Amino acid sequence: MCKPRKNVVFTLMLSAGLLVWLSALYSVGALLLR
Repeated sequence: MCKPRKNVVFTLMLSAGLLVWLSALYSVGALLLR
């Protein structure tokens, strides 16, 4: 079985990357709509 700590770190990195991606999309959309 895989260690839970590795899974938690992977989930945190994935959520952080998703947040950065969403914020980048939001800023680009705001610039285009301006």
